Amino acid sequence: MNPTLAVYEPPLSPEFAATYDFWGCGDRPLAPGVKGLAYEKDGLIMIPLITAECEGSGDVGRMLDRLSSRCRIVTVTSTRLAGMLVRRGWKKHDSLEFGDMWER
Repeated sequence: MNPTLAVYEPPLSPEFAATYDFWGCGDRPLAPGVKGLAYEKDGLIMIPLITAECEGSGDVGRMLDRLSSRCRIVTVTSTRLAGMLVRRGWKKHDSLEFGDMWER
């Protein structure tokens, strides 16, 4: 992956940052074929929810490859997503707030 190509930042859901209410905010398009939530906190983009519109299509992987270094994937509960992050060189860190935080 060419780091100069990793500049994509998904659309933000500011109402989620204010309430932390997954159910009230619903998911939003993050990238073609990918829905979820993203919000800004302390200059970083937190992404606590990622879902593929069509599993196995590669859309989530393409989005992960393009995310900027400001993006953090947090609270990963899917072993499939965790594997995708590891294969792409993302590093997992423990976080008191999120349980885990993945970054480039």
